[in-house]
Amino acid sequence: MIEIYTNLNATTDLTEIKSVVTASLSERIDGEQTLSFTALHNPSVIIQSGQYAKYAGQWYKIVRRSVTLTEQPKLIRIDCEHASFELTARPLSNFKVSQGASVADILSQLLSGTSFNVGVIEPSTTNAIEIKSATNVRAALMELVAACHGNIEYNATAINIRVHRGSTTIKTLTDGGVVSFTETDEYRIDTTGEVSRACL
Repeated sequence: MIEIYTNLNATTDLTEIKSVVTASLSERIDGEQTLSFTALHNPSVIIQSGQYAKYAGQWYKIVRRSVTLTEQPKLIRIDCEHASFELTARPLSNFKVSQGASVADILSQLLSGTSFNVGVIEPSTTNAIEIKSATNVRAALMELVAACHGNIEYNATAINIRVHRGSTTIKTLTDGGVVSFTETDEYRIDTTGEVSRACL
Protein backbone atom coordinates (compact mmCIF):
# COMPACT_ATOMS: atom_id res chain seq x y z
CA MET A 1 0.00 0.00 0.00
CA ILE A 2 1.23 3.49 -0.89
CA GLU A 3 -0.02 6.44 1.14
CA ILE A 4 -0.16 9.96 -0.29
CA TYR A 5 0.36 12.99 1.98
CA THR A 6 0.28 16.73 1.37
CA ASN A 7 3.51 17.34 3.29
CA LEU A 8 6.45 15.51 4.83
CA ASN A 9 5.80 14.00 8.28
CA ALA A 10 2.06 14.63 8.01
CA THR A 11 0.00 12.43 10.31
CA THR A 12 -3.15 12.22 8.18
CA ASP A 13 -2.92 10.87 4.66
CA LEU A 14 -4.70 12.34 1.66
CA THR A 15 -5.41 8.93 0.16
CA GLU A 16 -4.23 5.33 0.13
CA ILE A 17 -3.42 3.42 -3.04
CA LYS A 18 -4.04 -0.18 -2.10
CA SER A 19 -3.30 -1.77 -5.46
CA VAL A 20 -0.98 -0.67 -8.21
CA VAL A 21 -0.70 -1.85 -11.80
CA THR A 22 3.09 -1.51 -11.97
CA ALA A 23 5.71 -0.42 -9.45
CA SER A 24 9.45 0.10 -9.44
CA LEU A 25 11.65 0.84 -6.43
CA SER A 26 15.32 1.61 -6.93
CA GLU A 27 17.93 2.04 -4.21
CA ARG A 28 21.62 2.58 -4.80
CA ILE A 29 24.42 2.30 -2.28
CA ASP A 30 25.24 6.01 -2.83
CA GLY A 31 21.92 6.99 -1.24
CA GLU A 32 19.83 7.55 -4.36
CA GLN A 33 16.30 6.14 -4.07
CA THR A 34 13.43 6.44 -6.49
CA LEU A 35 9.89 5.10 -6.56
CA SER A 36 7.63 4.92 -9.62
CA PHE A 37 4.19 3.37 -9.85
CA THR A 38 1.10 3.23 -12.01
CA ALA A 39 -2.43 2.90 -10.64
CA LEU A 40 -6.01 3.32 -11.78
CA HIS A 41 -6.81 7.02 -12.01
CA ASN A 42 -9.38 8.25 -9.50
CA PRO A 43 -10.43 11.77 -10.62
CA SER A 44 -11.93 12.52 -7.20
CA VAL A 45 -8.46 12.40 -5.59
CA ILE A 46 -5.98 15.02 -6.71
CA ILE A 47 -2.42 13.73 -6.67
CA GLN A 48 0.15 16.26 -7.80
CA SER A 49 3.84 17.11 -7.83
CA GLY A 50 5.10 18.39 -4.50
CA GLN A 51 3.04 15.95 -2.44
CA TYR A 52 4.60 12.95 -0.71
CA ALA A 53 4.24 9.21 -1.08
CA LYS A 54 5.03 6.93 1.85
CA TYR A 55 5.95 3.34 1.07
CA ALA A 56 7.57 0.75 3.34
CA GLY A 57 8.27 3.42 5.96
CA GLN A 58 10.15 5.69 3.53
CA TRP A 59 9.11 9.16 2.38
CA TYR A 60 9.28 10.05 -1.32
CA LYS A 61 8.51 13.40 -2.93
CA ILE A 62 6.30 13.27 -6.01
CA VAL A 63 8.24 14.94 -8.82
CA ARG A 64 6.14 13.96 -11.82
CA ARG A 65 2.62 12.75 -12.52
CA SER A 66 0.93 11.87 -15.77
CA VAL A 67 -2.48 10.50 -16.69
CA THR A 68 -3.12 8.43 -19.80
CA LEU A 69 -5.59 10.05 -22.17
CA THR A 70 -6.29 7.23 -24.60
CA GLU A 71 -6.53 4.10 -22.47
CA GLN A 72 -9.71 3.10 -20.68
CA PRO A 73 -9.76 2.97 -17.74
CA LYS A 74 -7.31 5.82 -17.33
CA LEU A 75 -4.06 5.19 -15.50
CA ILE A 76 -2.00 7.61 -13.43
CA ARG A 77 1.79 7.30 -13.34
CA ILE A 78 3.68 8.78 -10.39
CA ASP A 79 7.45 9.27 -10.26
CA CYS A 80 9.08 10.07 -6.93
CA GLU A 81 12.52 10.65 -5.50
CA HIS A 82 13.51 10.11 -1.89
CA ALA A 83 12.53 13.05 0.31
CA SER A 84 16.18 13.55 1.29
CA PHE A 85 16.75 15.11 -2.15
CA GLU A 86 15.09 18.20 -0.65
CA LEU A 87 18.38 18.77 1.14
CA THR A 88 19.87 19.86 -2.21
CA ALA A 89 17.66 22.96 -2.00
CA ARG A 90 19.30 24.01 1.28
CA PRO A 91 22.40 26.07 0.47
CA LEU A 92 25.52 25.61 2.53
CA SER A 93 28.21 28.23 2.84
CA ASN A 94 31.09 28.67 5.25
CA PHE A 95 30.33 25.35 6.96
CA LYS A 96 32.88 24.80 9.70
CA VAL A 97 33.47 21.47 11.40
CA SER A 98 34.34 21.89 15.07
CA GLN A 99 37.69 20.40 16.03
CA GLY A 100 37.25 16.94 17.53
CA ALA A 101 33.59 16.74 16.46
CA SER A 102 32.20 13.24 16.03
CA VAL A 103 30.42 12.04 12.89
CA ALA A 104 27.11 12.29 14.81
CA ASP A 105 27.91 15.89 15.83
CA ILE A 106 28.68 16.91 12.25
CA LEU A 107 25.54 15.21 10.93
CA SER A 108 23.44 16.88 13.62
CA GLN A 109 24.90 20.25 12.60
CA LEU A 110 24.14 19.58 8.91
CA LEU A 111 20.54 18.48 9.57
CA SER A 112 19.72 21.31 11.96
CA GLY A 113 16.55 23.08 10.82
CA THR A 114 15.59 20.37 8.31
CA SER A 115 12.87 17.70 8.45
CA PHE A 116 15.52 15.03 9.04
CA ASN A 117 17.26 13.85 12.17
CA VAL A 118 20.32 11.84 13.15
CA GLY A 119 19.77 8.08 13.25
CA VAL A 120 22.29 5.31 13.94
CA ILE A 121 25.90 6.38 13.46
CA GLU A 122 28.32 3.45 13.32
CA PRO A 123 31.61 5.07 12.18
CA SER A 124 33.45 6.32 15.26
CA THR A 125 36.31 8.09 13.55
CA THR A 126 37.58 11.21 15.28
CA ASN A 127 40.07 11.99 12.51
CA ALA A 128 39.78 15.48 11.15
CA ILE A 129 36.82 15.48 8.73
CA GLU A 130 36.61 18.40 6.35
CA ILE A 131 33.70 19.37 4.16
CA LYS A 132 35.14 21.67 1.52
CA SER A 133 33.39 21.54 -1.82
CA ALA A 134 29.74 21.04 -0.84
CA THR A 135 27.38 23.87 -1.78
CA ASN A 136 24.22 22.31 -0.30
CA VAL A 137 23.31 20.13 2.66
CA ARG A 138 22.84 16.91 0.65
CA ALA A 139 26.24 17.28 -1.03
CA ALA A 140 27.81 17.87 2.40
CA LEU A 141 26.02 14.79 3.73
CA MET A 142 27.46 12.67 0.90
CA GLU A 143 30.92 14.17 1.53
CA LEU A 144 30.63 13.30 5.23
CA VAL A 145 29.60 9.72 4.44
CA ALA A 146 32.56 9.33 2.06
CA ALA A 147 35.00 10.91 4.55
CA CYS A 148 34.13 8.40 7.27
CA HIS A 149 34.05 5.49 4.77
CA GLY A 150 30.42 4.77 5.58
CA ASN A 151 27.22 3.94 3.74
CA ILE A 152 24.07 6.03 4.02
CA GLU A 153 20.75 4.47 5.02
CA TYR A 154 17.36 6.09 5.52
CA ASN A 155 14.82 5.13 8.14
CA ALA A 156 11.78 7.37 7.53
CA THR A 157 13.26 10.79 8.37
CA ALA A 158 16.24 9.44 10.33
CA ILE A 159 19.54 9.32 8.47
CA ASN A 160 21.83 6.46 9.45
CA ILE A 161 25.50 6.11 8.55
CA ARG A 162 26.56 2.49 8.57
CA VAL A 163 30.07 1.06 8.46
CA HIS A 164 28.93 -1.54 5.96
CA ARG A 165 25.59 -2.51 4.48
CA GLY A 166 24.96 -6.05 3.38
CA SER A 167 26.85 -9.25 4.00
CA THR A 168 30.62 -9.37 4.36
CA THR A 169 30.61 -13.07 3.49
CA ILE A 170 31.09 -13.96 -0.17
CA LYS A 171 28.57 -16.56 -1.29
CA THR A 172 29.05 -18.73 -4.34
CA LEU A 173 25.85 -18.61 -6.33
CA THR A 174 26.74 -20.30 -9.62
CA ASP A 175 29.54 -22.75 -8.80
CA GLY A 176 31.33 -21.43 -11.85
CA GLY A 177 28.36 -21.74 -14.21
CA VAL A 178 26.38 -18.98 -15.83
CA VAL A 179 22.90 -18.38 -14.47
CA SER A 180 20.28 -16.51 -16.43
CA PHE A 181 16.69 -16.05 -15.26
CA THR A 182 14.02 -13.59 -16.29
CA GLU A 183 10.45 -13.32 -15.12
CA THR A 184 7.98 -10.80 -16.47
CA ASP A 185 4.68 -9.88 -14.93
CA GLU A 186 2.02 -8.51 -17.22
CA TYR A 187 -1.11 -6.89 -15.92
CA ARG A 188 -4.19 -6.50 -18.07
CA ILE A 189 -7.08 -4.16 -17.38
CA ASP A 190 -10.44 -4.93 -18.93
CA THR A 191 -13.15 -2.38 -19.75
CA THR A 192 -14.71 -2.72 -16.28
CA GLY A 193 -11.46 -1.73 -14.59
CA GLU A 194 -10.64 -5.24 -13.32
CA VAL A 195 -6.91 -5.96 -13.16
CA SER A 196 -5.68 -9.46 -13.95
CA ARG A 197 -2.11 -10.72 -13.68
CA ALA A 198 -0.47 -13.04 -16.16
CA CYS A 199 3.03 -14.33 -15.42
CA LEU A 200 4.86 -14.77 -18.74
